[in-house]
Amino acid sequence: MKPGCHYCWSPFDKACTDAHLHGCRDNTVRLCWICYSAYDHDLFTTSELADAARVFDTAGRLQCRMNELAAEWDRALKDQTLSWNTRMHRTEAIG
Repeated sequence: MKPGCHYCWSPFDKACTDAHLHGCRDNTVRLCWICYSAYDHDLFTTSELADAARVFDTAGRLQCRMNELAAEWDRALKDQTLSWNTRMHRTEAIG
């Protein structure tokens, strides 16, 4: 697996952890702690994560897009077009 965050494309793998795709027991991707928390709180979907991971795995060196994502999330949360899911998926039992 290519090192780095598969969603924001940060190359800093030491700040990443393996994250299970929602609804999957076996499929994991590397996410930085910020993206891990954002995914856990539903700021982006599994489909969006899969698309970003596909680009990350197939492309050469990518520019980290954390600033762009953080600005997008902040704007959408303020506009209430996105909501912070306080339930989080990790509270669900996985088979």
